[in-house]
Amino acid sequence: MTDEEKTLTEDKDKLDKPYSEIFNTEGWDKIKEPVSLVNVILTEAIKRRASDVHFEPLEKVVRVRYRIDGLLYPVFFFSKDLHPGVVSRIKVLSRLDVAERRPPQEGRFKMGGIDVRVSIIPAHFGEKVALRIL
Repeated sequence: MTDEEKTLTEDKDKLDKPYSEIFNTEGWDKIKEPVSLVNVILTEAIKRRASDVHFEPLEKVVRVRYRIDGLLYPVFFFSKDLHPGVVSRIKVLSRLDVAERRPPQEGRFKMGGIDVRVSIIPAHFGEKVALRIL
């Protein structure tokens, strides 16, 4: 087996593992403050060299995914109860209108010298948030 084939096999094995084995999310489910949750998710995304972070509201939970090397990985799920606070925190950081939920909004903010572009789009189960880390 060539080195390239070995690398591809290892990458496939990683994708077959649950997200909790790939990303260290231990203790994240205990975070009940939206500000802390956003900080932890963004800090870990930067450490992992993710280019994007997606907050996707589903029927009962919100899925967080990182884009790393062009692939979206599910990283964490959190309670739908925290979602409005998380979106509001991101809107405040981006200087967007917190009260407005119907039109799409775009903004940006800096986190420790790193530019983050923000897109917020209304969806069926709540507002979807996409963060592009530059």
